[in-house]
Amino acid sequence: MMRKYLKLQIIKQSCLLLASLFIFSYFLYDIYRVHKKKNKKCSNLSKIIISKGNDSLQCQECKKQLIDTFFSPCGHFNLCYDCSKPYQNCPNCGEYVEETIRTFKN
Repeated sequence: MMRKYLKLQIIKQSCLLLASLFIFSYFLYDIYRVHKKKNKKCSNLSKIIISKGNDSLQCQECKKQLIDTFFSPCGHFNLCYDCSKPYQNCPNCGEYVEETIRTFKN
């Protein structure tokens, strides 16, 4: 009788262990799936940034010269010096431009 009881307990414990392993493996798979999805999004975003990297350095108005001027006080930085001259208000946010500051790259 005791042997039968012990065998039954071993079977119950084994079933609980298998169920726990199944749940644990499901959570691991879920973590893997989320991680893989985020990596794919990051990879796609990196490709977009790299492909647009050169465009982001060009003046948004003339598309010929590099950006070298930012507006104060808003701080927007998307035009070359020549294209920024006529603006009294920032073309991005519309804030009054108190000063245009030209930057220089070594």
